[in-house]
Amino acid sequence: MRMKETFLLLPLAIDPLIDMVFKILFGTESNKDILLAFLNAVLAHLNIPLAVSVELVPPRNLRRSKEDKETEVDVRARDATGRVFQIEVQLDPGGPLVQRMIYGTGLLYASTLSKGEPYSELKPVVSIWVLRDRIPNNPAPPSPVSEYRVRDADGNVLHEYPVIAVIELQNWIESANFKEELERWLYFFAHGEELSLADDLPPQLQSEVFVKAVKEMKRINDTLEQRLDYNSRMDKIRWKKDLEIIAEAQRKQDQERHEAVEAYTKEVEDRRKEVEARRKEVEVRQKEVEVRNKETEAMRKAIEVRNKEVEARRKAIEARNKETEAMRKAIEARNKETEAMRKAIEVQRQQDEAYRLETEAIRQEAERLQSENNQREANLKTRLETVFRALVESGKSPEEAAKLLGIDPQDSGKEL
Repeated sequence: MRMKETFLLLPLAIDPLIDMVFKILFGTESNKDILLAFLNAVLAHLNIPLAVSVELVPPRNLRRSKEDKETEVDVRARDATGRVFQIEVQLDPGGPLVQRMIYGTGLLYASTLSKGEPYSELKPVVSIWVLRDRIPNNPAPPSPVSEYRVRDADGNVLHEYPVIAVIELQNWIESANFKEELERWLYFFAHGEELSLADDLPPQLQSEVFVKAVKEMKRINDTLEQRLDYNSRMDKIRWKKDLEIIAEAQRKQDQERHEAVEAYTKEVEDRRKEVEARRKEVEVRQKEVEVRNKETEAMRKAIEVRNKEVEARRKAIEARNKETEAMRKAIEARNKETEAMRKAIEVQRQQDEAYRLETEAIRQEAERLQSENNQREANLKTRLETVFRALVESGKSPEEAAKLLGIDPQDSGKEL
């Protein structure tokens, strides 16, 4: 029995993100100062006015009818101005988490309005989600803290509330110096189990709020009922994870079987289509063969006709060849005659050339004689004129001078 008690008193590493621990730290009246500090750290990061004080609101079911889906959050609070805050911790981001965020925030926003009140009485709502991992398939760039509001395509805010703030611890990159208060809380959530067993807090968390929060986690170690509750909760989480792993393995196995059956079915269908295609191809080929056989028979008959035509053409060519040979011999005879005529023509040409040369020599001689005769006539005319002038000058009349010279008297008065 003592061994059992000693075993139960062994210190446990307490994770502040386990729902029962988170509700003790942030959802109890004695720890409202811890809640207020965390809320203001988030609001400061979002540039939203801080809360002066808060009062806890029971995390009641927000269903409006029995048909509505049941919803219950980890922590819900209201500040002095009427703003409503809800904080939800999610260790497993699987499933339609984003849809759950929108649905829960929408229900909370609608619950701030009583029946008969105008919509202007809707209270501002800030929904804070603390995730150990990332949002699955989130297209936004990785960020430890993301803010979501109702905006248009250009990023213009339609209304400042409701606000959804998502803390993704896996996106947080730890640094030596913290730039804002919210980073202290990110450190606290990331190293909570270590802090619950540490004797002293690190310098980053040296404040009353974090000292109190760590004391609360250590108090769980000192309270048997809470330790058992924590162990039970951790067992459920582990069991849930085991079931999820088994379910995922079964899902993958079923998916693989389904894919294998679909693949086999598709293969059978493909083979059936292939066989059908081949059958149709064989039928087409048979028809093609029949058509080709008919074409072959037609071609054979056409070849026979062509062969007869070729034989007739061959005989005609032989006859033409004989005619051609006779014509060739006749042409050869004509060529010989032509050659003889060519030679005779060449002789005649040579004779004509000799005659032409002879004629040209005669013509040149005649031109020379004509030139000499013309020169003699000119000389004679000159002498006659000289004698005629001398006779006239000696007292002879022109007629007498002409008569003496044997010139026509009618020309005696003309210039010789």
